[in-house]
Amino acid sequence: MEIADLVVINKYDSEYRKACERLKRTIESSISLTMPKHMHEDIDWIAPVELASAKDNFNIESIWKQAMEFKKCMGPERIA
Repeated sequence: MEIADLVVINKYDSEYRKACERLKRTIESSISLTMPKHMHEDIDWIAPVELASAKDNFNIESIWKQAMEFKKCMGPERIA
């Protein structure tokens, strides 16, 4: 299984909130059992797990910031 660099759980609105929160905890627990995907001298990137709702425009900006932080950490020579 390939580990993602950022996990986004969408549909965090209405009746799906509790299920999304449980899924987030499960994925975070699973990721914690693996080695970091990107291990370098100066970087140990562990994929963050974020909740989002496109419908409610919830957490979209935070997800973008995480993606930009990943890009900054990896640098252009490390991103494939």
